[in-house]
Amino acid sequence: TFNSPPVASDDTLNVAPNVARELTKFDFGNYSDPDNNPWANIQITTLPSNGVLEYLSGSTWVPVTLNQIISYSDLDAGKLRYTPNSGATSDSVGFKVGDGLTSSVAAYSLVITVVPTAQQITFANPNAKAPSQTFASGATASSRLTVSLVSNTTGICTVSGLNITTLAVGTCSITSTQSGDSTYA
Repeated sequence: TFNSPPVASDDTLNVAPNVARELTKFDFGNYSDPDNNPWANIQITTLPSNGVLEYLSGSTWVPVTLNQIISYSDLDAGKLRYTPNSGATSDSVGFKVGDGLTSSVAAYSLVITVVPTAQQITFANPNAKAPSQTFASGATASSRLTVSLVSNTTGICTVSGLNITTLAVGTCSITSTQSGDSTYA
């Protein structure tokens, strides 16, 4: 009997820095098979160079090896994950798809982009303050990185570090920023 090889497509994936991301069947292109054979597996044809691809073997995560075959049911069970290296911004994994009888002729790429995690800056409204008072803003970033403050109304209030000083009666307007790092935007 004759079996035509299946085909797939390249795919893309955004991941957070320094966080393991489970890879599923949806991360490995659009599978199709001319013989209508079901998707059975993927074969890893190129390992990532800026991260770690791991397979859950029993209860232990182990590095994937070149040309390792991962079954479709293992993908469904969450047994494949990718973790970017610290400071990585992009990576890729090469793969072929298989129908249990043969693999695709072409190898495809899962192109991975490491997207910094959004952060949120918070500080409470200090309510009305009389002139000539200095108080801590309490500004914090969810990233735990240091926040910068700037007064938009320097005739009403000034900023030194994370402290605010009132100068005159009026509405004090402060802009808070945190430029992020390799993990946070």
